[in-house]
Amino acid sequence: MNTCIELVFVVISTVIFFKARDSLADNVAGKAVPKPCCFPSAFQATVADLRSAGSGEMRLFEVYRDWDRRMQVQRIMTFASPGQVAPVTTVILDFKNGVEYVVTASGDCHPQPLSYGMLEPCIPDDAKYLGQTYLGFGEDKTQFRTWSFRRGDQGRNVSMTVSVTLHDCVPVMETISGTLGYAPTDSLITFTTFKVLQDSSIFEIPRSCASLM
Repeated sequence: MNTCIELVFVVISTVIFFKARDSLADNVAGKAVPKPCCFPSAFQATVADLRSAGSGEMRLFEVYRDWDRRMQVQRIMTFASPGQVAPVTTVILDFKNGVEYVVTASGDCHPQPLSYGMLEPCIPDDAKYLGQTYLGFGEDKTQFRTWSFRRGDQGRNVSMTVSVTLHDCVPVMETISGTLGYAPTDSLITFTTFKVLQDSSIFEIPRSCASLM
């Protein structure tokens, strides 16, 4: 993947996001507030970390999530200049059993306690509706709605802003700031692909990790 092309994508996406967010308030006044929605309970997506662009490295995540299993897998790809790709790191978050596994590209596994709960797929009923806007042009235009809310339980103390498509509640962009467990977090991500989970075997704990349990 070409790092320059991805960097341009990140910059453009960031500009569009902030312009869209600034205009959302204009869409709220005088209109009925829609009901918050729920993401699909199981999905896979490619996610771009927009904040990583300023660090000289850009990170993409392949995210696999299953709320019923209380599990999430993240394959982290780091693109460092000039066009070098760091080895992929896989993070398995087993929220049901409270364990996080960090698996290196060589297969080494490093388990550690998971000190916070999984983020729910549903936007809470008391979320603040910020309005509706769109990305793209013409037939390629995607309309989305945005809510802001807090999560302050299960080891989570975060403020979140979530943008989702109008009719099927597919996430478009998301910000999270605060603390998850013992670690601070400050993320701005955009979903570049999103689809129904294809293969649940992605949640199987590798042998190198199982032997350490």
